[in-house]
Amino acid sequence: MNILLVDDDNLSRSSLASFLTDFMGHKVRECSSGSEALELLQQEYYPMLLTDLMMPGMNGMDLVKKVKQDPRLKMMDVVIITGFGKMQSAIEALRNGAYDYLLKPINVDELANVVEKIANHQHLIAENRILQTEFDQKLTESTQEMRAKLVDLQTMYAEIIGVGKVGIFSEAMKNIASLAGKFHQDRSVPVLIQGETGTGKEILAKMIHYGDGDVTAPFISIN
Repeated sequence: MNILLVDDDNLSRSSLASFLTDFMGHKVRECSSGSEALELLQQEYYPMLLTDLMMPGMNGMDLVKKVKQDPRLKMMDVVIITGFGKMQSAIEALRNGAYDYLLKPINVDELANVVEKIANHQHLIAENRILQTEFDQKLTESTQEMRAKLVDLQTMYAEIIGVGKVGIFSEAMKNIASLAGKFHQDRSVPVLIQGETGTGKEILAKMIHYGDGDVTAPFISIN
């Protein structure tokens, strides 16, 4: 797991990095300030951020707040390192989104336990992200398939009722077809269609009756 370690104390930071790398097998990137950490986080994603609380410039608390406000970094787990006299600050860090805190001097067993818990947590997050991506893909495919089937059914329905192969080319017929759609929406309007035999009066009547296929009541033609 990639870990970003932030501490202005070079000796302390180096010791922690050696333990995490040599004894736990993780990859550790070191930096000495909160502002430098933010720059590194813009370049590469780190599942875990381990930061000292008291640092000059941007302290660990401010760093936690900025990390948790960034949508790209909100799933990253942050652990605060603090002295015993700063317990209230550690609690505040947890409220701001930190995963856990460690008291100085750091107990390596406690550190190892927290890192392992975070590794498992990040593994679950990665699995969930993969499952969500697969679900979204399946949902998109199913939606597209259902839309295609709906179009096929509407086409078949239109052919069954006799309006599926009607060609409308002139502006006058387009206006009439548009008017038929409006009459279909307002069922309270009585409609009289006049014209010579073979001009398509019954087809137009079916267009008014069936619309886009949202009507199941039968169309009854009386000659």
